[in-house]
Amino acid sequence: MAAFNKEASVQEIGEDFLCCTLCLNQFTNPKILPCLHTYCQQCLEEEFKQKNGVVCRQCCTSCLLPVGGVPKLKPDCFMSDLIETYHRKTAISKGTTIPCQNCRDNRAMASRRCVDCQYFLCGRCAGEHRNTPGSVSHRLLVVEARKRKKSTRTRPVAPLEYCSVHKSNKIELFCDTCKIPVCLACKILHHRTRQHSHRKLKAVIEDHKTTLADLLGMLAIKEKEVDQSKTLAKVKYTEMREQRTLYELLRTKAEMNSSDGLKIEVVNSTSEADREPEEILKTAEVDIRELEVKHAVITSTCRYVEMLLRHGSDIHFLSTMGDTIQRLTTLATMNTESSLAKSEAGVQTRDVVGDGILGSFKQRPKVCISQGTVENIPAHVLKGDTVNLLITTRDACGKRTVTRQMVSAKLIKPDGSQESAEVIDNKDGTHRVIVNGEMVGRYEVTMTIGGEVLPGCPVVLTVIECRDVGRRTRRSPNGRANGVANTLNALGRLTKTIDKRGSNGTKWCNTDLFGVAVDQSGNIVTADRGNHRLLITNITGKKERSVQFPHFAKPFRPCDIAISNGNVYFSVDDNNNQVVVSDEHGQIIRCFGQNELKDPYGIAVSPYNNNVYVTDKVGNCIYMYTQNGKYIRSFGAEGKDVANVNFPYFLSVDFCRGLVFVADRCNHHIKVFTADGQYSHTIGNKGVTNPPLSNPRGIVVSDSGSVYVSDNHRVLKFSCEGYFLGRVDSEKDWLSTPIGVALTIDEPPKVVVIDRDNCCIKVFEQ
Repeated sequence: MAAFNKEASVQEIGEDFLCCTLCLNQFTNPKILPCLHTYCQQCLEEEFKQKNGVVCRQCCTSCLLPVGGVPKLKPDCFMSDLIETYHRKTAISKGTTIPCQNCRDNRAMASRRCVDCQYFLCGRCAGEHRNTPGSVSHRLLVVEARKRKKSTRTRPVAPLEYCSVHKSNKIELFCDTCKIPVCLACKILHHRTRQHSHRKLKAVIEDHKTTLADLLGMLAIKEKEVDQSKTLAKVKYTEMREQRTLYELLRTKAEMNSSDGLKIEVVNSTSEADREPEEILKTAEVDIRELEVKHAVITSTCRYVEMLLRHGSDIHFLSTMGDTIQRLTTLATMNTESSLAKSEAGVQTRDVVGDGILGSFKQRPKVCISQGTVENIPAHVLKGDTVNLLITTRDACGKRTVTRQMVSAKLIKPDGSQESAEVIDNKDGTHRVIVNGEMVGRYEVTMTIGGEVLPGCPVVLTVIECRDVGRRTRRSPNGRANGVANTLNALGRLTKTIDKRGSNGTKWCNTDLFGVAVDQSGNIVTADRGNHRLLITNITGKKERSVQFPHFAKPFRPCDIAISNGNVYFSVDDNNNQVVVSDEHGQIIRCFGQNELKDPYGIAVSPYNNNVYVTDKVGNCIYMYTQNGKYIRSFGAEGKDVANVNFPYFLSVDFCRGLVFVADRCNHHIKVFTADGQYSHTIGNKGVTNPPLSNPRGIVVSDSGSVYVSDNHRVLKFSCEGYFLGRVDSEKDWLSTPIGVALTIDEPPKVVVIDRDNCCIKVFEQ
């Protein structure tokens, strides 16, 4: 238990802590209620005159009055001492003299202060104090010297606690039988050992201090829960209010335009039915106010107890010990859930259908919990590492949508403790949940949207020691380690290898596989440079067909392939410096780019604005076209500045914002540009991020915003902001110079990788 440091307490707490919330003045004869809120005795008597109980104005807790009424309530000694010290401190700072506290008439001015008793004494009383046997060892300080000592920031000495009966004896014991602190003389005379049990006062204080610290920790968690419930309730209330406003707007529209050919129907609109939503909204407002009161009660109670623990004396603490523990226990078990958030009932505004001269109204699609997904779940997590789980919110049709509802996550650690995990809104229909692997063992993460648990929760994460991973055993023929190295955060599992012979025994000759895409039928379309063709296989590896264009001036040599929404193929022909547009059966629609392209390499069709983006190795830039082949502009230039690229390889475009992700091979990172070519940010700087990228080539962006990148011998996954999420493959999968990367149309999508040196296609499940 900290010794009582009144000066420090006053400086830290401030004058507002010393004021009564009823009269707004400083406390006069402060009385403390069982709920640990303090009021003036006179204020309580006037407020609750002729009543058997009182209701606290701050927390609305009902408290029974003892026999004798308000005057018999416990005095708040801690607050009284703080107020007394505040007045003396103010007087000293203003240079005002202080009366002696020992003289009966209180007329003599104090010139000394006992640092043990904390009494201000005049010269005569100081002499008597020094010669009294019980206080002969006390230290006296001249008031002026005390001012100078304060200016050097020396902490004041804590007062000693003396027995109220034997005034010269220090209180050192606690009688467990009588529940009061006593001195040694009291023990011998009034609290004998045979009838009473005793303990050292310090031991009792430390035991209860530990109990209070545990309760304060529980209240800190409870405070966060109340704050989250309050936020969730406000969000839901806003949604209900907007829904009601929309209904009223449509109804007004119907009344104003019913004679102008506007066809509108308002179903079940009666006065009683209209009153029901208003009652629901009023109930919601009450629910929010109750949560705000609970939050304020927890905050004020914790503040009082923390100040008491840090600055109160043993006697201050013991005087309220029973009420303090009981109150904190009650608050720690308080229900913090919002009845509004738990309720499925909303504002039933009836069906309103409108179609006419004033147009129509469209609400944002409502999030469907059953369509939500959690991605980036690693097989293992290394102790000390951080995992970024990705939540994607979707509507009832499965389309990603931005939610206004509260997205939260709770974490259960291996030791059984619980806490809230950090959730970051990406503002694009996805959220990142940050989990730190602080200890070895099993973590359980439960994620909710609007208070409803996402499918697949709780997500289980297994944290392992460093020595359990990263061991290298032998070397493979291509010089890379063979073992379990880099299996950490392996998000995928190799499920299919489509090799040189294929699953139907058809041999692939002279293959040189580069870019890859998946068409709307689910077939894998690969740019086969060695055979001058586009190779189409199904997901099982069976060859469906091939597409060739034999009539160009030079042999058709595809580097990359992109597919538009209409299942139209856009392939890059670097031998003829052009983009070839065809249908899925090889019927040429058009060719373009011959006037601008010098050495084209990668291609992507934007689902955001339908434009076509092509990288050029010689020009070190990205060209932008319409799908009809009209040149728009180019961006990027050779160099190492943030907006420059050096040997741009493949590229991909984000679904929601149209961001263009370019594999900047020789700069060893991913450059991100806006849809019109303005530089946005960089992902995976070599030597800066973990893990650093080395010669990135293939890249694809999922509908949820995840970025998949292939570099020398692996496939890595990032968020669109650049946060590392995990590795898709593992060392045992033997990727050697992976080039193209694509995603299947499954949910969740499989990752298709061109393993160039091994001349095969590998498919990974996530």
